[in-house]
Amino acid sequence: MGQAQRGGLRTPLTQASSGSSSTVVAPLASIAGDSDTGRMQVRLSVQQLFADAPASVFARSIDPRRFVAAFRGAGPIPALTKIELLGEPALGAQRAVHSSDGAVLHERITAFEPGARHAYQLSGLRPPLAWLVSKGEADWRFALSPDGGTQVRWDYVFTLTTALVWPLAAPLLKLFMQRAMRECLQALAEGEG
Repeated sequence: MGQAQRGGLRTPLTQASSGSSSTVVAPLASIAGDSDTGRMQVRLSVQQLFADAPASVFARSIDPRRFVAAFRGAGPIPALTKIELLGEPALGAQRAVHSSDGAVLHERITAFEPGARHAYQLSGLRPPLAWLVSKGEADWRFALSPDGGTQVRWDYVFTLTTALVWPLAAPLLKLFMQRAMRECLQALAEGEG
């Protein structure tokens, strides 16, 4: 497998495959700074191949019931229990995301291009994660694959509360959040149709 250039680091990519689905994960979280706040960030990325066309996969990824069923959490990353749409999905719309630890997170859609891209900013984390992360920014990209399916890439950038939490936050997010993301995409792919 090749190498990825991530935040100035070269990391080998690994690929796991089962049937028509595959997940590509860069094994190291990258280190970057947020130019607006000067805070450190942790960048995560997962990819999944879906058999369906981009429009169908996009619709599945923003469906509150399907997404809640697919995002089961991992370790200290809580599962989701409910997503409330606070308006129709569109640029600037908001969602209330309920997690199994009792938190109600807030998402604001920052990009909405049906069949191509969906991005949002996450806030309202609850301790202990709130002690480590001030915000998260997710970006989903949907691309037609050569076989007529869809390659989905889900990136997450977490801004840390302070550089002092890096030694704890980076491995925690890398190990558990990236696993939750990967398993979520796999569950969404298995529920195709």
